[in-house]
Amino acid sequence: MKKAKRLTAVILSALMAVSAFSALPVSAAEVESNTSAVSSDENFISGDYEYSLLDDGTIEISKYVGNDSDVTIPDEIDGKKVTSIGKGAFENNISIKNIEMSNNILSIYDGAYYNCQSLETIKLSNSLTRIWVGAFGNCLSLKRIDLPDSLSYVDDFAFGNCKNLEKVHFSNGVKEKGTTVRFAKSIFENCVSLTSINLPNNLKWIDYADFLGCSKIEEIIIPESVTDIVNKAFSNCNNLQRIIIPANVSFIGNDTFENCDNLTIYSYFETFAETYARANGITFIPIADKTLADTNTNITVSGVMQNDAVLNVAKLENTFENSVATYDITLQKDGAVIQPDGTITVQIPSNAENCKVMWIKDDGTAEDMNAKYTDGCYVFTTDHLSVYALVQDKTILTGDANQDGIIDVNDVTYLQMHISGNKNTDGSALIDETNKQLFNCVDMNKDGKLSVSDVTALQIYISNNNQKIN
Repeated sequence: MKKAKRLTAVILSALMAVSAFSALPVSAAEVESNTSAVSSDENFISGDYEYSLLDDGTIEISKYVGNDSDVTIPDEIDGKKVTSIGKGAFENNISIKNIEMSNNILSIYDGAYYNCQSLETIKLSNSLTRIWVGAFGNCLSLKRIDLPDSLSYVDDFAFGNCKNLEKVHFSNGVKEKGTTVRFAKSIFENCVSLTSINLPNNLKWIDYADFLGCSKIEEIIIPESVTDIVNKAFSNCNNLQRIIIPANVSFIGNDTFENCDNLTIYSYFETFAETYARANGITFIPIADKTLADTNTNITVSGVMQNDAVLNVAKLENTFENSVATYDITLQKDGAVIQPDGTITVQIPSNAENCKVMWIKDDGTAEDMNAKYTDGCYVFTTDHLSVYALVQDKTILTGDANQDGIIDVNDVTYLQMHISGNKNTDGSALIDETNKQLFNCVDMNKDGKLSVSDVTALQIYISNNNQKIN
């Protein structure tokens, strides 16, 4: 356990910095210092930025002196790379609404954007590794934050009191072996509008009060990498109904779920999570890694789900355009529809090739599930089950340049016009050569380009198939 180091962090949090965000806690949790290596005390000015030179020859922005609403952090200033945003560099700025960072930025230091109350959107660097104390604290207009897969450490109160923050998305990209993401304390404390967050899949632990007061969160899925969930982590999350806890979790603080009166813990049998739930009077529902199959359609679902979940598949009328089969796929328990307890894999057997699997939503819209066709099955992953349609791409006949379903002299003329550079009324090409299926059907000589030779080949093709040429 990391109790001694956490105690040290708590003690250090009493230290005060100079600026307005100094009341925020200072972390000492197994990371290097949050003080950048400045080569001298001298500050330089270039345009809207004051900056310092770092020991490695790169630049840290120390102060923004502009008043633009849209700010793009430059790759370089005065010919040197900008690699960090210094302490309080944008603190209390009331003008900035949108920020885009260059991909050179590695660190955002204490209170860098603290109390930027007009800040609505921010695009972070894809190279960012550290977000330090209170960097985005009290940004009251921020509604969404996308965090890159390069990120390895998020310090105390980094997004604390962002009261309109609704969604946090970790990209969960592939990291180097052994790399972990570490949370300090109170990262999302009092984010009272937060409803959606996907925790990074290499997160080590959830620290003290990380989600305290996030009163709109209804569901949390804890990644397999997490071992500890510390005191107060989810206190006063009074709408939290479901939390899925992996078998690797070996510590949960006594007050972790204080005032979470409607909570159900989902986990495996004989885990610390089960013991904790039963000891604290929290409803416990067992889950299991399992595969369920429907005997009528041979559709299968595999993944984490409740132990006594039952697969139900109903074949529906094909009401979606070009659909070859439509299925209502659900998990049920005691006759009621439930959802999986994590990401599951769905396999739908079909002899029909060149199909997309579309999720048919309740409002009638559809979303492509990006299914792969493997061994006679369409395979995709999802964290929900619903109605899915197999929609076959429109078949394009060989030589049907104008896609009217008839192969005749009109296709010859249409192909000639395309080769001559004629365009549609909207300025687009007559034949979309990026449409691989269409291109292959009009590339009559299969040389990888459309030319007069294809016109000749098309004429011969029509003649050989007893088509009349006027």
